[in-house]
Amino acid sequence: MAEFHLGHIVRDKLKEQGRSVVWLSKKLNCSRSNLYLIFDKKYIDCELLMRLSVIMEYDFFGSLSEYYRKTVKKNSTEMPRNS
Repeated sequence: MAEFHLGHIVRDKLKEQGRSVVWLSKKLNCSRSNLYLIFDKKYIDCELLMRLSVIMEYDFFGSLSEYYRKTVKKNSTEMPRNS
């Protein structure tokens, strides 16, 4: 299973929506260089992730939850059960 990287998901979703880095940096009230730093982050704090979700009208928390559900399911099938 591919490694989960929130910054890459935000970047990819922005591109998928046809929006620019300039657009998002204005909405977040930050510089483009700070936005590129966000794209490089594997993990993003909840407050920023919520702001991104609202601005971009996309549930990044749902993406994260789905990844962990798949990871837990995969790990539970690989681990032997104690009898």
